[in-house]
Amino acid sequence: MKILTAILACTALAAGSAYAATPVDKNDRYTRLNPKMAKADPRPVEIANYPFLHRSANYIDFNGDDWTALRHKFATLGQRGNNVVTIVHIGDSHIQGDGNTGQVRKHMQNTYGNAGRGLMSPLRIAGTNQPMDYTLTTKASCATATLLKKPWRVPMGFTGAAVRPSSSQASFTLTDKSDFNELRIYTNGPVKVTSVSSNDAEVPATTESKEWGAQINLESPVKSLTFTLSGDGMILYGVDARDTRQPGVLYHAIGNNGATFQTYSRLGTTGSGVHLLNPDLIIISLGSNEAFGNVTDQAFYNMVDKMVTDIRTHNPQAKILLTSPGECQRSAGRSGKVASRAYAVNSNVERLGKVILKYGKDHNIATYDFFDVAGGTGSSNDWLQKGLLSRDRIHRTWNGYYLEGNLIYNALYKALTGKEIPEEAPVANPADVPAK
Repeated sequence: MKILTAILACTALAAGSAYAATPVDKNDRYTRLNPKMAKADPRPVEIANYPFLHRSANYIDFNGDDWTALRHKFATLGQRGNNVVTIVHIGDSHIQGDGNTGQVRKHMQNTYGNAGRGLMSPLRIAGTNQPMDYTLTTKASCATATLLKKPWRVPMGFTGAAVRPSSSQASFTLTDKSDFNELRIYTNGPVKVTSVSSNDAEVPATTESKEWGAQINLESPVKSLTFTLSGDGMILYGVDARDTRQPGVLYHAIGNNGATFQTYSRLGTTGSGVHLLNPDLIIISLGSNEAFGNVTDQAFYNMVDKMVTDIRTHNPQAKILLTSPGECQRSAGRSGKVASRAYAVNSNVERLGKVILKYGKDHNIATYDFFDVAGGTGSSNDWLQKGLLSRDRIHRTWNGYYLEGNLIYNALYKALTGKEIPEEAPVANPADVPAK
């Protein structure tokens, strides 16, 4: 297998609506809800170039859980009908931008096979930032909603973005960098697909209404597809593009600016929605957001438990991996301008990360201690000095995403194969990620 190092998101950061912001926190809350990324440095990000990393800690702690079946499924892709391994990564603003999960997806698929782009949410239609490897557009007038901006104008779904056309029929155009020959459309109920075209020409396809929306099967793969949906009161939550011609990995990302464990629990459809994706592994990267509030260890533990219990109840077949967040900083002054603020390390991140690790140990759920791997206490200053942490001291730069991903991918590869990635393996190039 061709082994490439990849990117996984560190936990995205945004204040949850369940926590009252202090006057100082008002600045941080806006920043966390409105992430901005600097242009990527074109030089490759090599793990060995950052001596402050705790590379000896770069492994997944199984906490007594047995990943044998998951390892076997990865090892036997393409054999006896085993054509897809599915990973679902749930998080907040860093996951929403997909600068990290996108790299995990790319390199996991280079290693194990490409089964398609997977889940894509109508984030831009809903008025927020969207990953840059796809576009999903419509000319229809729509009422929209995003997870953290309440009150919702339309009922919310499991992806955290909701779009309701003003009429019972609306056309959408999806353009993806990857080929796909199957499109699953997630809505608030069965809808009918009345037309399918690509580049203004009709394409041979079969369509089927489903309880969760509709499915389009194409005779030949495309990168762009326009489809018209019909249904009274329909609400679009996302589309799922797949390539069924070859075995491989599907890497779905569900990320929302401002999301917390409690946010997803209150949504009420997270576990059942993720079930539609039939996951083999669910990665949950949350917790830094709560560090900007006043939550106690026990209250936070209970929040983790509520979300994980919901996920497990609806997805008993899936393994779960909990990640601890990397260190960040918070404003120590009230200036509205990022450049003129004073900052201090947010010690709550380390504290709540330990709660996540304890929860995993108590419940035999695998954990990945990114806080330690990234350098531990005080590491946010190292990341900032090396251009890995953005000026807002909360979000990573693109280079930071790449470094995080190289680390977590190495840990995942070791967990799935029992082998180390060779030091000479190619690394992702930040130039692959365009600036916003």
